[in-house]
Amino acid sequence: MIEYQVEQNSVAARGDYWQTHILRPRFTQLYPPEKHQPKTIIEVRVPSDLPDIPLLGLIQQNAPAIARLRSSDPHINKVVEQIQKGEAQKAEPVASGEFLRAALPILAGDAHFFLGSMTENGRFEWIVPPDEPREKVKTTEDKNRPPDAPTLQQKPKP
Repeated sequence: MIEYQVEQNSVAARGDYWQTHILRPRFTQLYPPEKHQPKTIIEVRVPSDLPDIPLLGLIQQNAPAIARLRSSDPHINKVVEQIQKGEAQKAEPVASGEFLRAALPILAGDAHFFLGSMTENGRFEWIVPPDEPREKVKTTEDKNRPPDAPTLQQKPKP
């Protein structure tokens, strides 16, 4: 994770002009962990001050929703066991994706969320794609456009 900070000073008597200095970025390495540290789930929440318990905390507390999820499928139970042991890298990728897809709504509640997967060879796939904006502000060009004109926007799946 990279955090950028700036410093600003007023250079005019009225305060209309500011001189901005961009400070050096601050890096926080999320993954891989230091040697001999468990390899587990990396969870980043935006904004960072959300009060909810992270997924690893829910797993460790054996929260009822996570317990139901674990008992629903032996593959998911094995993934959760490996996460608890600090061996998340050994979990089967497909079963891990299924577990995260089912656990994310528990974590997010009413908030919007999305989930992606990246393979070792750098291939990225959406597991839960981000929501497309449904409402579009009509411009003057859109008003003159025929309703059956071609578009690049995908139609929502039923």
